[in-house]
Amino acid sequence: MCRDSREQVELLATTVDRGKDHMDDDVEDPINSVVETFEKYEILPFRSGYEENDRQQIQERLENGSLRGIICTSALELGLDIPHLTMGILVGVPRSSTSFKQRIGRIGRKKEGTVMVIKTADSYNDLAFSEPERILKLPPMEGALYLQNRRLQYVHALCFARSGGEYDQICEATGHDPEPFHSPIDWPEGFLELCEKERAGDIPEELQLMKAESQDDPNHYYPLRDVDMQFQLVLKAGGMEFPKGHISYEQLMREAYPGAVYYYAAQPFRVCYVDVRNHRVILKKEKHYTTTPLMLPSMVYPRFSNPIKVLKRGQLLLAETNLQIRTIIQGFVERRGPNKIRREYPITEDGIVFHQSNFTRFFFTTGVIIHHPDFDNVPALELARILHLAFHSTIPLEAGDTGYAVGRTKAPNAILDAEERRYVVLYDETYGSLRLTSKLVEDDVIVNILTNAVSICEKLVQQEDEDYQRVLTALKAALEDAENPPQIVDVNPESGDIISSERYVQIIKPGSVGIRISDNAEVKVIKVFYSPKGLIYEINTSELQATSTKIPVGYVQPLEGESELAYYDLENGEVLEDPTGL
Repeated sequence: MCRDSREQVELLATTVDRGKDHMDDDVEDPINSVVETFEKYEILPFRSGYEENDRQQIQERLENGSLRGIICTSALELGLDIPHLTMGILVGVPRSSTSFKQRIGRIGRKKEGTVMVIKTADSYNDLAFSEPERILKLPPMEGALYLQNRRLQYVHALCFARSGGEYDQICEATGHDPEPFHSPIDWPEGFLELCEKERAGDIPEELQLMKAESQDDPNHYYPLRDVDMQFQLVLKAGGMEFPKGHISYEQLMREAYPGAVYYYAAQPFRVCYVDVRNHRVILKKEKHYTTTPLMLPSMVYPRFSNPIKVLKRGQLLLAETNLQIRTIIQGFVERRGPNKIRREYPITEDGIVFHQSNFTRFFFTTGVIIHHPDFDNVPALELARILHLAFHSTIPLEAGDTGYAVGRTKAPNAILDAEERRYVVLYDETYGSLRLTSKLVEDDVIVNILTNAVSICEKLVQQEDEDYQRVLTALKAALEDAENPPQIVDVNPESGDIISSERYVQIIKPGSVGIRISDNAEVKVIKVFYSPKGLIYEINTSELQATSTKIPVGYVQPLEGESELAYYDLENGEVLEDPTGL
């Protein structure tokens, strides 16, 4: 059985086996419960993030036929030849023909097999099942590897150019001298420079933490496309620690936030503590409860002053730009049988320790701002949800690869020339971006997306909801404008005198806020000063913090639209708002 959600895979596997005699593990030894899962269960879950020995044990049981079945994410689409499977159940329609063919190709290797596709309760499946032939005509998966992502480049530079890395291994195998470092390959711009800095030990400040996190094994620490920080999950029991897989920050916000019930190999664990600074999640054994995060809508901070590309089609505006995204969890709803319990942060009970009112993640990415005058007076989040769904109905990408948010301008800017303008943003969920949403500004893709959005909304209007009718009217107006030829808008950065970087350094103004990149925490800058180690901020992470922390300026990034900026004069130590005096 295939499902795209990691959490749902675990819960389905748990539900299937809850009725078996061996499933009395609410009270059994927490150390041996997972071992027993792999040895005795007839149906197991399979997804990314498992410990290597656990993955191997599942694969061995699959290959020798001792499992009756497996419930998995797309992690089993490639790389395994499983001869014993005779039935496949796809929970929901895959987004691409690539995934569809890979999944059904697991079945019937030795003898005839059967594949079933179960319709799920979402608009994408409603659309697919309204025209069943669409399932057999899905487009192939789009390639997605944006090599200008500096963090992605540095992961590959670590793998390739670090001491003892792939470059040294190749030189040793071929008998070549590794020094001086060189490569005849035409690499993406900036990659060889990063490789040379890595070998010289001259690593840019903003990337030093990535090297420290991955130690000497970046090939395994960082997944292929996920350059976000990774967290190790650890079960503490009997005075010992037992690793329970790893998880990205983005996945942690959905599955392993403070207080969550996290499932690993169909076994439930309570998240007692999230140590963001050291990238560890502490677990304890729990009963088969479930939790859902109380998550606020994502907050978006576009960099209006320097967009990547801006297009206008009539009154419809599309602007690809750099963004900061903030996601906030305020607590969770816990389900215990028929009962639901709402638990809000801070929480310091039942072994859970979290003292703040919000659990927050910031990350940097790119996205496309979509604005039309008719968007100003419709339910914005519902509009954004429909556009996001239409995007994935048009472009064969996994829905979790992108997100959506809404915003409203506070003042006129280089893209939107009036305040109080509402806009929708579709953005990449990958830290640093893969520029997946840049498809919106290619050719006539926006026409196809808006056409699908209108079709989706027309089905929702049948529910006789007045809000959907208003959204439909706005989408039709945007589609009418989208059919106009695109016009490239030349947005020039704000003009002004060039400030010499040898004397003046742009900083976050003391008293304002920024983001500490090591743990994505919002911090307040108390003061800035120069030391033998370079320019330093003195910061506080919260009003409750009694003592301040000192940190290099490069480790704190401004928060778009929130941070006040100034300049530090390296000659006399003054903080100036306008070094030009204009």
